[in-house]
Amino acid sequence: MKRPRTVAPKGTPGPPSEGAGHSYQTRIATAVVLLVTVLSLPPLLRLMRPDGLRTE
Repeated sequence: MKRPRTVAPKGTPGPPSEGAGHSYQTRIATAVVLLVTVLSLPPLLRLMRPDGLRTE
C-alpha cells in the first residue's frame, strides 16, 4: 500500500539548502587562491627580471 505524499503548505520554508554551505566554502577557497596569487606576484616578477636570472 502506497503512503500518500505529504506536501508542505504554501509559504512554509523547506529544508535548508546544502548549496548555501558549498557556496560559502567556494567563496573562501576563491579568496585564498586570489590572496596567495597576489602575494606571490612580486617575488615572481623580481625573479623573472634579467638581473634576477642566473646563468651558468
